[in-house]
Amino acid sequence: MKRRVQQPVLLRIITDVYRDVVAGRSKDQNFWILGTFVPTFVLARLLVHYFPHLFISVGGNHVHHFAYGFIILAVAGYLAISRPSRSPAWLAALFGIGLGLAVDEAGMWLHLTSQYYNETSENAIIAVGVVLINLVYFREFWLRLIREIVHWLRGSL
Repeated sequence: MKRRVQQPVLLRIITDVYRDVVAGRSKDQNFWILGTFVPTFVLARLLVHYFPHLFISVGGNHVHHFAYGFIILAVAGYLAISRPSRSPAWLAALFGIGLGLAVDEAGMWLHLTSQYYNETSENAIIAVGVVLINLVYFREFWLRLIREIVHWLRGSL
C-alpha cells in the first residue's frame, strides 16, 4: 500500500492562498488589468531612470510614453466596445499596459510640464493601484457593504 506524503503546513497554506487569491481570480478582467498595470509602470520607471535618452523623436519633439499609453488605451477601449461578448483577458491586459504608461506620466499631462518626476504622477499611480487592488481583491466586500448601508438607510428613513 502506497503511503501518502503529507505536505508541510506552510506549503499547504501558501498553495491554498495562491489558489484562492491568484489562480481563482485569473478569469477576472480586473486581475489582468492590475497584473499588467504594475509591471508596466515599474518597467517604464526603470527605463526612464537607466536609459533617459531612449525615446522616439518626431520632428524634433520628444514623444513621451503617456502618448503610447493613450494610443493603447484607445485601441483597447475600441476593441472592448466593438466586441459583442465579454472581452478576453488579453484585452484587459492590453488596457492595463496602456493605463500603466499613461498614468506614469499623469503629472506631465495634467500640469503640461516636461518634469517627469513629480508628486502628481506618484499620487496618480498610488490612487489607480489602490482602486485596482480593491476591484480585484475586495470587490465583494465593498459591494456587500454598500448593499447593507443602502438597506439600512432605506429602513431608517
